[in-house]
Amino acid sequence: MKNFLFGLFTLILLTTVYSQPTRLEDITPTTTTTITPLKENNDVLYGPEGYLWRSKVFRRSLCSTNAECLKKRLPLLKPSLRKKSLNLHERLQRGNQVLHAPKARRSDTPDSTIGSIQMFDTNGNSIGYLSKIINEYGGYDKTTDESDAVSLSFTPDGNNPFTMTISSSDRSGNFAYLGFVFNDDTSNIGERSSSFAISAGITRIISGPAQASDDGTENTREMYGGQETSVFLLNSDTGEITSKWTNKDGTLHDTVFFYGSGQNYGLGIIAASQDFDEFAKAFDSAEPQIVTLKYVTLTSPPPAEIVN
Repeated sequence: MKNFLFGLFTLILLTTVYSQPTRLEDITPTTTTTITPLKENNDVLYGPEGYLWRSKVFRRSLCSTNAECLKKRLPLLKPSLRKKSLNLHERLQRGNQVLHAPKARRSDTPDSTIGSIQMFDTNGNSIGYLSKIINEYGGYDKTTDESDAVSLSFTPDGNNPFTMTISSSDRSGNFAYLGFVFNDDTSNIGERSSSFAISAGITRIISGPAQASDDGTENTREMYGGQETSVFLLNSDTGEITSKWTNKDGTLHDTVFFYGSGQNYGLGIIAASQDFDEFAKAFDSAEPQIVTLKYVTLTSPPPAEIVN
């Protein structure tokens, strides 16, 4: 009996030993996942888990916000349609079409002042009007067709900057006010070469200092920087429009307007004390030029409307 048990134990032991791998290839996986280092010039990229990334995605990751893109002199990011703002953009059509607000009923009381903004170069030559057609990145460009000029109304407030209201027939969604969004997180104009703001439609009146849009849904640019609408001043004798920006400490700073025809910058402002040539060199892709603005009466202003 003892011999039988000893033999059985020996057989089990030998079976266990010979069932184990004895060759290197038996314990080495037949396939491996190679993770290629992330390089800008790769046509195909792989992430940490071996997932395939296309180079376009990586190039976009070179700047994650428009503020960062502007600092690095890269093209602005296209607005992404966030869940909260889908209703505001659902009828957005690219090219030369406009996103209009829903038609509202006629008002028996017309706006007290309805006009638009005409742009002039440094030689005093007209280069067009501020367009009611927002560009691909949510900014306000220019148009040479007066019928496409955005209609605006406002009430002057002496020496205090005021807000311009966009006509309900020309505004995009509920972005009722013409304003500017700052390109970096300082919101202090004149502080550095990248300290400037670009035009946008904004959902609420902001008198300054600038207030950020936490989720980017408060302006047509879908940017997160500081926003202001009460920046405009009017010379009642000449019709010239100037602007002042309120920094975080509450101080008002004179600005100059520029128009960037490249990369959808559109109308913007920088500090009057800033070296414009330095700015233009740093952001040459915007093709910026200094412009002056004048508030003009439209030949055929749109009928007055109010939003319920």
